[in-house]
Amino acid sequence: VFIMVKKTLKPVDKIIMAAERVGQGDLTYRIQHERDDDFKKVAHAFNTMTERLVSMLENQRELLHLISHELRTPLARINLALEMKDRKKSQDIIKGEIREIDNLVEDVLDLSRMDQAQQYKSVEPVNLIYMIKSLIEDYGDKVRFVYDSVNARVNGNELLLKKAFSNLVENAVKYSAGEAPVEVSLVSENETCRLTVKNDGPG
Repeated sequence: VFIMVKKTLKPVDKIIMAAERVGQGDLTYRIQHERDDDFKKVAHAFNTMTERLVSMLENQRELLHLISHELRTPLARINLALEMKDRKKSQDIIKGEIREIDNLVEDVLDLSRMDQAQQYKSVEPVNLIYMIKSLIEDYGDKVRFVYDSVNARVNGNELLLKKAFSNLVENAVKYSAGEAPVEVSLVSENETCRLTVKNDGPG
């Protein structure tokens, strides 16, 4: 009679095996431990650490994809400007595109400084009217802001909201036909707020 007995690994062996698997690139590996003892907390902590590592790597991949996508447009314009006969116009275009690349690099540096474990989870009351006014003040007459409430507040991450709204307004101004100002409107709807950015550009 043959009896098959499943080998039970010691807790320290489970940690060593898990560390080796993750170290070799297997980020799907998790420590399996059913007993309700002190080692269960260790296993949970290790699995949580691995999940955060996966999330960080995914964020880095998305960021690299975004950077490569965003850099293609200004670089293409610089190449076209280099072929222009009008040197003054060519220089102006190149300077503008360099500023755009510089802004992109600054955005990347801002993101790299963020402590994701805290910043992305940080939620606080945000005054949208005050925030949007501060974002559009440098645009002058190019942007018009209208709102229906003097107390438009939401719970959110102010840093990420600023980045999102800033990108919307910047693109709207950049691709506007210039015949009318970009209109930013904020409407309160029950417990939510709806932001609309509208321009007279081609897209």
